[in-house]
Amino acid sequence: MAINLYLAKHYAPNLYPTNAKDEALTHQWSVWAISEIEPLQMQIVIQKFFIPTEKQDQAVVDSATKSLSRPLSVLDQSLEGREHLIDDHFQIADLNVASVMLLLRAVKVDLTEFKNVSQWLDRCHSRPALKRAQAL
Repeated sequence: MAINLYLAKHYAPNLYPTNAKDEALTHQWSVWAISEIEPLQMQIVIQKFFIPTEKQDQAVVDSATKSLSRPLSVLDQSLEGREHLIDDHFQIADLNVASVMLLLRAVKVDLTEFKNVSQWLDRCHSRPALKRAQAL
């Protein structure tokens, strides 16, 4: 996150907020993603991708998936009536949070309950730069 924030601030000014309030919100959302989503997501990823099938613990997956409801609800409410996390265009906060959440789709976490999150992720994950990076 620190590297993304630095690079955006110094080399991609169109992605970086132009005022202190939005900069603080950008840092807040970025830290939120790595503290609220990523640890639960990684419990699922570890079970599904790094532990042999016969040793996987479905209870860990179920618990982490259930626990994701709280932060996903927060994000869903924050995105109500909005296209992006901050301001009216895609910025580094969107990039950081959506990047953390790439793995949720890889492990097939059901986001249908979180309509705003799902639509926002579709917008973020369909950006041409991500498509190019995934092709590498």
